[in-house]
Amino acid sequence: MTKEQAELPLYQSLAAELSEQIYSGKLPAGFKLPTIRQFAKDREVSVGTAKHTYQVLADSGLISTRQGSGSYVTSLEAAEPASRKERALESIDNMLLQLAALDFSVRDIRILLELKLRQLEERIRNARVAIVGESPEARSVILNSLTTIPNVDYVWFLLSNLREQPQRLEADFDFVVCEEKHIDELKQIVRGEMPVMQLALTLTADTIAEIGRIPSQTRAGVVSLSHTFLSVMKEDFSRYVSSDIETEYFMFGESAGFSEFLLSKDVVLVPPHCTGFISREKEQMLKDARQNGVQILRYDLRDDRGSWLYIADAAEKAYKKAKQRLNRR
Repeated sequence: MTKEQAELPLYQSLAAELSEQIYSGKLPAGFKLPTIRQFAKDREVSVGTAKHTYQVLADSGLISTRQGSGSYVTSLEAAEPASRKERALESIDNMLLQLAALDFSVRDIRILLELKLRQLEERIRNARVAIVGESPEARSVILNSLTTIPNVDYVWFLLSNLREQPQRLEADFDFVVCEEKHIDELKQIVRGEMPVMQLALTLTADTIAEIGRIPSQTRAGVVSLSHTFLSVMKEDFSRYVSSDIETEYFMFGESAGFSEFLLSKDVVLVPPHCTGFISREKEQMLKDARQNGVQILRYDLRDDRGSWLYIADAAEKAYKKAKQRLNRR
């Protein structure tokens, strides 16, 4: 997996955030989303990024656009993967019609399709692994921990999405990776169809020490992309910090006030890899705050080496098995 694939584009992060809100019911069916321009303004991103975000949601069937009216959240039933299957079948039908119009026989079409499928399989011999996290931040931590394992293609999911639509894991995955605390729930979701492996994540000793060194009377801030991950950060922060500290919290999704929030603090705790989730404007605000004397601490998590090696071994076996299947054809 390339570095570019490992770092989620901003529009995908925004789409994941909105998806989480839709599946949680925070954005109910029928809810009218802001215009693309307004969304771009609210989130401090480019219009192109906002357009891509809405397109991802539309392709997933989570929103629909009504001409002259705007974009609306669809019902969860309407968002099921069946629509993707229907679009795929329609694309295949169109391709077959085009080939027939070029006077290719059925036999010729079959040969061409088998050739292209073979070429595709030759290029995609990697193991396929589903990454499941309860928040975009947690999922990103898992993904970044595993990117050094060779010959693996990763597909990521939010746990809340799988609770609503477990059939999303019906694709051809070799196994699933999740946090230790979710392994029992994921095993129930997959129902024995594939192995579920856990990756234990713990706060790094350096982060614990940094938090513990924050002096009393410090004005502290904690920021995050999702409420789910923020609650985890708050719990760890309160466990290791002095009790005599004033702490405020901020969500990256809030449209205004970030710079003022940062500059009113002495120290701010941010999620790992947060620059992959936020706009360039907010990233610049973090840099400006640091230059103005605000201490920016990263909430760093480390994976358990034993569970990492176990996953790496499973990925290598799945990769070799996939190659053997292809070589037998």
